[in-house]
Amino acid sequence: MKKFTLSSSLMRSIMIIAMLCMVVAQDLTASGACCTVSLSGSNKPAVTFVASSGWSHERIAGARYDLRQHAVIGKGHLPLTDRLFLTAQAGVPLRTELTSACPMFTGSLGFLYGIGVGSVVPNLLPSLNLYGSLNYARSVGNLDQTDCFVPTEASFVITEVQAILLGEYEVTPRASLYGGVRFYSGRNKIDNEVKNLTLSGEREGNVSPLLGIRYSLWESVSVIGEGSLGHTRIMSLALSIRV
Repeated sequence: MKKFTLSSSLMRSIMIIAMLCMVVAQDLTASGACCTVSLSGSNKPAVTFVASSGWSHERIAGARYDLRQHAVIGKGHLPLTDRLFLTAQAGVPLRTELTSACPMFTGSLGFLYGIGVGSVVPNLLPSLNLYGSLNYARSVGNLDQTDCFVPTEASFVITEVQAILLGEYEVTPRASLYGGVRFYSGRNKIDNEVKNLTLSGEREGNVSPLLGIRYSLWESVSVIGEGSLGHTRIMSLALSIRV
């Protein structure tokens, strides 16, 4: 009788959740710069430093806003076994902009954090690894001014869960390409502390493809470039250090 390991069960759960997300895509919502993947590809503990930018459009309280967010993020990767790993991230949204006719919210700084658990199936095919993970992320970007000359103290909050399925192919001993899809569900809102008012965003669908490249500068140091399309477009550049 075939025995299922914890990692294979986790991978199956990730795939089921991802497929469910695809089926109910109309109930999903967008994300900001916090949700870059930046795959470290290491079976050792690793720390990754990421500069990330995200663009999307939102409908909040009946009005359409174009969202632009830039962030710096630190990510940690901790293998538990040969196939299971944990991830954690923390960072700062450097700039958050919600552009509409009026008001246009802009602001700097804030905080973001996230955790995740994943599994890897190494050498599924020659030089090909399969990754799956479940991640939770929350981002709070400060909004401190508008273009209607009305100062405000507000924040733009994104809370989401995402499932990620990736394949990574080793092109050379130094370079690897990875690609796949991410499926995510969450909520966003504007909290206006001055008016004691919360404006909730509408849910919007997204199943987003992504593509990245990782190049090893040295044995323990790599650079990573990544792009993601869909309702939310994300671009990131990262430096990963294996410890």
